[in-house]
Amino acid sequence: MTIRFRILLLTVLISNIFGGAIVAAETYSPVSEPPRSIFEALGYTELLDLTIRTDLNALIENRRSEAYQRAVLVYKNKSGKTVQQDIEVQVRGKFRRRVCDFPPLKLKFPKKELAAAGLEKDFNKLKLVTHCIDDKDYGNDNLLREYLIYKLYNELNPVNSFRVQLLRITYEDSQGVQAKIKRYGFLIEDTDEMAARVGKAESERLNVSPDSLSTADEHIMGLFQYMIGNADWSTTLLRNVKLVAPRTGHRNIPVPYDFDFAGLVNASYAIPQYDLGLRSIRDRFYLGMMPCQQETMRATMRLFLEKEQRLRDIVANCKWLTKESRIEVIYYLHHFFEAIEPAYLDANVDLAEFFSLRNATMEQLRQKQAADKQNALLPNGMNGR
Repeated sequence: MTIRFRILLLTVLISNIFGGAIVAAETYSPVSEPPRSIFEALGYTELLDLTIRTDLNALIENRRSEAYQRAVLVYKNKSGKTVQQDIEVQVRGKFRRRVCDFPPLKLKFPKKELAAAGLEKDFNKLKLVTHCIDDKDYGNDNLLREYLIYKLYNELNPVNSFRVQLLRITYEDSQGVQAKIKRYGFLIEDTDEMAARVGKAESERLNVSPDSLSTADEHIMGLFQYMIGNADWSTTLLRNVKLVAPRTGHRNIPVPYDFDFAGLVNASYAIPQYDLGLRSIRDRFYLGMMPCQQETMRATMRLFLEKEQRLRDIVANCKWLTKESRIEVIYYLHHFFEAIEPAYLDANVDLAEFFSLRNATMEQLRQKQAADKQNALLPNGMNGR
C-alpha cells in the first residue's frame, strides 16, 4: 500500500466515522461453544452488562490490603437468565492500585460452583481492568483504548495473546453509603487458562536469553509494542510480559499485557522513559531483542502492513469510543505505518539500525548514516567516540 493511497484511505475512513457509516464487517468473535471456563461463559456477547455489589468504601480505602472481600456478581447468561453469584474481590496491581481513584480488581469465583456448572475450576481468577479515573469521559476513554490494544494484538497474534471481554459495570455499595458507579471495564482471561491454551504452563524464569524465546512471537510483540508506543515492558525482567513454556521445543512464547503506559492510550498519569531519551509518552522506541533478525523482522513488518486495514477497522468499529478518540488512535497508527513502509520496501535497509532510532523514519536513518560517515572522516579523537 503506497503512502499516497494510505492517506486517501485514511481520509475516506475518517469521513465514514463522522458520517456514521459502517466501515467494516463485525469484528467480534465469540468464544468456544460450549464454554469451558467462567471467562468463556461471560464471553458470549461483545459487551456484557453486569453488576458488582460489595462494600465499596472498604475496597477503596483498604487498597493496600491483599485480602479478598465478599461480593455478589449479577449478570444475564446467554439464555437470558439472570445469574447471581457469590464471589470474592481483591484490589490488585502495583502502580495503578496507588494512583487510581478506582483501583483495578481481581475476581475470584468459587471452584466448587464452577465445577458444578461444568466449567474448569482451576481457571477461577480473572483480572478486572477498571476505569481508574473518576472523570467519566476521560476514565472510559483510557480504558477503551487499552481494551482496543488487546484486540489489536489478538488480530496480529490470535493464539498467543490474552483474550479480553468488554463490560459495562454497575458498582453497587452493599452498605448503601455510596451512590452507584457506572463505568466500562474489561476482563482478562486467567493466566493459567491462557498458558494452557498457548502452551503447557507459565514460566517465571528471569533474564531469559534471545535463544530461549520464540523468534516469531518475540518480533511480533516487539514491533507491536513499538507501534502502540509502549516502553513499559521487559522480557528480561518479565515486566508486563508472561512467558509460556511450549508443548514441544524449548523456546518460550512471550505474551504481553498491561498497556496503560502506551502512547496510544495517552493516560494522564503515564510517565515517559526519560532514560531512553523519550520526551513524550507518545514517542516510540523499539525495545525488542536487538539486533533484530533481518529476515524475521521483514516478515513481521509484512504481517503488520498486510493487517493495516484490519487494525484500522477494529478501531473504527469500537462504537463505545468517541469518534474524536477513534480518529486520534487511527492517526497514531497511521504515523507508524507511514514510517515503517519505506524501510520495508527498501531491501538494503539494515532494520536493526533503523529501529535503533527513536520515532524511526527513513529521513532520520539517512541523517544518522551521513553523520556517521562524516565522523569517520575526522581524525582520531575528534569524532567524539
